[in-house]
Amino acid sequence: MAEHKFKIGQLVYIHPKPLLAPRGPYKVIDRLQAPELGFQYLIRSEDGLHECIVRESELWALDPAAVARGREVPSVDESDPDDRTQI
Repeated sequence: MAEHKFKIGQLVYIHPKPLLAPRGPYKVIDRLQAPELGFQYLIRSEDGLHECIVRESELWALDPAAVARGREVPSVDESDPDDRTQI
């Protein structure tokens, strides 16, 4: 049986389509499962101003070392949002 990739409390970066919320980082607040949609997560921005439910495919795990260096956003080609590597 498949399991959620992300843990509650984990920092993630969001890139939903369409972009309805500011980009990350966000913290996973809860893990949800909708049979017709697959794994989903309730996430909240670090400043607490934004909260949303997103699909697992719209998230990347943040590398804590990269965040400490000030680089929290994964390197992606913004011209093609599907050209990215998930962790």
